[in-house]
Amino acid sequence: MGMSICSRDQKDLVSYSIWSWYPILDACIMANEMYLDNRLDLSGMGYNDGNGLKTAKESQELAGALEALLSGVTTLSTSKRHAGHEFMEALSGIKVMDITVTIDKERVVRFINFLKKCDGFEVW
Repeated sequence: MGMSICSRDQKDLVSYSIWSWYPILDACIMANEMYLDNRLDLSGMGYNDGNGLKTAKESQELAGALEALLSGVTTLSTSKRHAGHEFMEALSGIKVMDITVTIDKERVVRFINFLKKCDGFEVW
């Protein structure tokens, strides 16, 4: 399973595996909190149902915030407790482990470059 991020004008597309997308999304959330005072609505971007940013200005603001966040960083790591964990635990009675994923900075830079030229985007 993967995530395809498509510009609103449908001229540009970038795709990631689900394992790469979650650390990128976590970086977006952190950059939004630290540098943009949570101005951007990033809700629902962990699902492939079309959520995303609406304008080029928002995309460029996120690109700048991500660049600031990543200065001096070479890898990005995230630990997730996915929504399905509670359901699986309730069915099986067995605790499900959190998942830790590490990706290299270049994957995030690829997303930043996409953000700089897009007119907003949707996550599918």
